[in-house]
Amino acid sequence: MLSARTVMDRDGIVVSDVRCSHPQGSATEVERAAGHGIVFVRRGCFVRSVDGAAQVLDPTLAYWMNPREEQRYDHPHGDGDDCTAVMMSPELAASL
Repeated sequence: MLSARTVMDRDGIVVSDVRCSHPQGSATEVERAAGHGIVFVRRGCFVRSVDGAAQVLDPTLAYWMNPREEQRYDHPHGDGDDCTAVMMSPELAASL
């Protein structure tokens, strides 16, 4: 129910168009973040929980991911969401 299309992959940065079409309700699985990155919400609304803290996210917000973070996504409305994810290679993240 999650699809990603790579828009750019260059110099340690990968930009992806991410579409989520999860049904309404709570997540049943915990996901691990693949690496360092920032995600910009473009459409929809969902709740992201990391380390016991939940944040409601919509197109007015973005969030940062760290490698191996355990995260869970809940979808209170069930109408899906679209995001732009900008991920960094470990080497680039370390250099910053």
